[in-house]
Amino acid sequence: MRKLLFVIAALVGFAGVGMAQVPAAQEVNPPAGSLKAADRLAEVMNLKGQMGGGFEALMPMIKGMADSMMLAPDERTALESTFRQWYLEDFDHAKILAETVKLYASTFTEEELIVLAEFYTTPAGRKALTVMPELMKRSVVMAAAESRAKQEQLKVRLDRLFTEKVSLALEPKAGQRGKN
Repeated sequence: MRKLLFVIAALVGFAGVGMAQVPAAQEVNPPAGSLKAADRLAEVMNLKGQMGGGFEALMPMIKGMADSMMLAPDERTALESTFRQWYLEDFDHAKILAETVKLYASTFTEEELIVLAEFYTTPAGRKALTVMPELMKRSVVMAAAESRAKQEQLKVRLDRLFTEKVSLALEPKAGQRGKN
């Protein structure tokens, strides 16, 4: 069970660190026309519905962590259940949707948003909306597998980095030689 708690803490901490540097959408004030066009795009793309499937995109990462931690079946189930409950019950999906719309509105011009919405109403656009979540999920699985396969190389690089940092920290600073 201690392993399970560690995995949960690590995943939550990792997600928090990665997002800490992303500016909040409420800090941006896009033009009203862009907001309206972004709302339309969100509707055409069914972003609200896609958010419900967002948890499924996390599952390969959660399962990969469970595999690497060699969790017992009951621990694996508990891990997945905890993350699912956290995502479904604690996330403010309406807030995330509103911020996502603002993000689109501040990233694309009104004209670009209109063109994107038009594209997503075409057969190719509808297909993209249908297959993209699965493609993203599969790419996450591939990236996780590659990451696990290259852990030793990362360890070597990190060991070298920390060894250099420790060496530099132990070297006497200019003007400090001979002082104890």
